[in-house]
Amino acid sequence: MNRSELLEQGNGAAPELGTIVCKHCEGVMDTLPTRRVQVFYGECEDCRSTGLKLTGIAAQQAYCS
Repeated sequence: MNRSELLEQGNGAAPELGTIVCKHCEGVMDTLPTRRVQVFYGECEDCRSTGLKLTGIAAQQAYCS
């Protein structure tokens, strides 16, 4: 399936290929309509409010325990 077919399926809108990921806990915060796969980093509310500054799987295990 080419890009024009994908755009036609979404009523002319770009597919949601952009992802916003928390840079501390790596949780997916939102998606964006982009022309190609892209990853954007930000801070989620949980990490911002708790001051969590760890990254990776070890951070998720420490935070969720």
